[in-house]
Amino acid sequence: MSHMHIRKMKTASEPVRVKWWPVWLGGAGLLVLILGLSFLLNWWRSTQEFFATTTGKILETRQVVDRTYNSQYGGGIGYRYEARVQYMVDGKSQDRWLTISDRMSRDVLLVRLVEHPTECTVYWRPEDPDYVRCWLK
Repeated sequence: MSHMHIRKMKTASEPVRVKWWPVWLGGAGLLVLILGLSFLLNWWRSTQEFFATTTGKILETRQVVDRTYNSQYGGGIGYRYEARVQYMVDGKSQDRWLTISDRMSRDVLLVRLVEHPTECTVYWRPEDPDYVRCWLK
């Protein structure tokens, strides 16, 4: 009689080890990405609500003395640029001298003023309507 139908029992082999570090690394990266995007979205929304804006018409511009300073090495004068702007707020026309936003360097601002801009974005803090600035388009 043949014993071909009897099979030998296989011995247990080493269990396959799953490498978990790529899973953890991918999960951590995904978490950082989600948190970063939510932070950026929240920041963007808060800056949009921080200022109220409207479009204004520039009538004229001028350079005014902002500050003077003295030191043992000499003194100096600081200037700022203002624009006389007409704009509408709550259905009322405003005509005011506004500081042109100093978010750009003085050289860039001078080049923009040489072009004789006709419009600007007027922005202010809703809780402080006296803080009004003009951003050149």
